[in-house]
Amino acid sequence: MAVALLEVRHLKKYFHTAEGVVRAVDDVSFTLDAGRTLGLVGESGSGKTTTAYMIAGIHQPTSGEVLFEGRNLAGPRSRELRRQIQMVFQDPGTSLNPTHSIKDILTLPLRVHGLARGPQLEARARELIEHVHLPASFLYKYPRELSEGEKQAVAIARAIAVNPKLIVLDEPTASLDVSMQAWILRLLLELQQEFGFAYLLITHDLSLMRNFATDVAIMYLGRIVETAPADAFFTRPRHPYTQMLISSIPVVTDEEEALKPAQVVSQGEIPSPVNPPSGCRFHTRCPRRFEPCDREEPVMLELEPGHCAACHLYSGGQAAPSQRDNP
Repeated sequence: MAVALLEVRHLKKYFHTAEGVVRAVDDVSFTLDAGRTLGLVGESGSGKTTTAYMIAGIHQPTSGEVLFEGRNLAGPRSRELRRQIQMVFQDPGTSLNPTHSIKDILTLPLRVHGLARGPQLEARARELIEHVHLPASFLYKYPRELSEGEKQAVAIARAIAVNPKLIVLDEPTASLDVSMQAWILRLLLELQQEFGFAYLLITHDLSLMRNFATDVAIMYLGRIVETAPADAFFTRPRHPYTQMLISSIPVVTDEEEALKPAQVVSQGEIPSPVNPPSGCRFHTRCPRRFEPCDREEPVMLELEPGHCAACHLYSGGQAAPSQRDNP
């Protein structure tokens, strides 16, 4: 069996605060194969960005494993491993050094990893700026002279400079207007087709997933509740939380409306990760909860090839027939 590019096993990250222990990520597992895009989706506070930071090496896990091509990433990472996993942050205005020119920003990772020297540095910088469809004259500009979309394109050029295999995208279009969002997404898809990168896309925006991600994982309060190929995720969502998210996506045509599941209305807000509910963590908001939900944690079950959900509706519980899906 081929080894996955990225495998996350029972990953946890707890933060100790004055209010108590924040269980930001609490037993998360998933895989990502080379050349594919996994969208990790959830509301604010679900733990998706903390998960991304552990994969990128910004945070160290409390427990669990992050395996890259079968190698455990726990502890200090070699320069080669750090080169293979790059990250594009949400706000390019804060991720680019304002005192450095675009040329300096793009050549710094080449210097650090010993990938170019002397005249090669400027030649490689010109290649990178062309890859993101910006003119070579931008190499002599500073971040303050660029629009938000142009800054994000530079951040993407910096990420691909060291020829990584995995790029973590943390809400890469959240700070951009609609036209710039579309341009950045097209650019990312083009680069993936050309170079074969795998992407881990962190987002709360389901509407951009349909044509961007190949696979989707839904997080709620520190845990993954459903994983599926993107087409199955949008046409056959199984977990009530997933159904709630998809039913809330704005649409503009009757055809799009017909693809949405029946409206699922949740109650209240996401609970605190300092004191998560017992049993299924979504049961305090779920309109389909029944007897085992508040006391038994559901296990992740494969409902069809590649499509898994952690919900008592599919685990043999005695829900009323009107409450159950047809697994």
